[in-house]
Amino acid sequence: MPTTDLLRSSLCDEARALEPWARSRGTTGPSVVAARATGVVALVGCGRLGAVVVDVLASAGVETVVLDDARQVRQADVGVGGLREHHVGRRRDDAVGDAARLSHRALRVGRRDALSPDVVVLVVEDGGEVLRTARLMAEGVAHLVVTVAAWGAAVGPFVLPGLTACMRCVELQDPSDGRAGRGADGQAGRGAGRDVGADIPGQVAGGTAHVPGGTGLPLLVPQPSVVAALAGAVVAAEVLAYLDGRRPATAGASIEVEALDAMPRLRGWSVHPRCGCTGMGAVAPGC
Repeated sequence: MPTTDLLRSSLCDEARALEPWARSRGTTGPSVVAARATGVVALVGCGRLGAVVVDVLASAGVETVVLDDARQVRQADVGVGGLREHHVGRRRDDAVGDAARLSHRALRVGRRDALSPDVVVLVVEDGGEVLRTARLMAEGVAHLVVTVAAWGAAVGPFVLPGLTACMRCVELQDPSDGRAGRGADGQAGRGAGRDVGADIPGQVAGGTAHVPGGTGLPLLVPQPSVVAALAGAVVAAEVLAYLDGRRPATAGASIEVEALDAMPRLRGWSVHPRCGCTGMGAVAPGC
């Protein structure tokens, strides 16, 4: 969309909010927002929180997303993020994509085997996912890990490979931190799960989280409305910062949102000297 047309569109407020920052870097707010349309964002995990992420990204000018979540929409998923009663029972990724396109006609939901994302958002559920991000690290793909737990949600860290703390750095700093059931090797210490980064950037891997112990039942951690709305908006803001060339606040940190008070709290993570991740290549525009 030409920048002159953008100022007359629903994106005008986005452009105006970015104008001071953009001018300090020799560009304009409309140009920054227009560039978002060329970015590709992959989202693995499309519950309530994921639906909010997609809605906010599309509202802010992102036009291409890749969605991956084979689990079914539950009754509890209806409401925040745009999912409705008629989506119950459908695949989450299909339902979220359809709901988003109703409000955002320019949004393209790309094929998982045809697009290479600029950034990957991994929404994992506490205790149920095998979180392997080695492929993302090796290929320099920026990724934001979001952990949903009974107490709330943790947004971050936003991993800029070779520059900021990765998931293994987090575990080495705080082995007692079991929010996503991770072990010392950066993978989950229990349960059957999926390699969420195995086929990225070529595609986003499919699969289903399972309850530890091999029951085969989908693990569905509650996503209260306030947590889904607030954490989802924070995730979208972090992704937009990266696409714009700004440094995400969760690069080397996480923002924790508790269900009871919904007060975001920032927690810092440094690169751990025993990890070795800073020897890898990095893809981090503006960071």
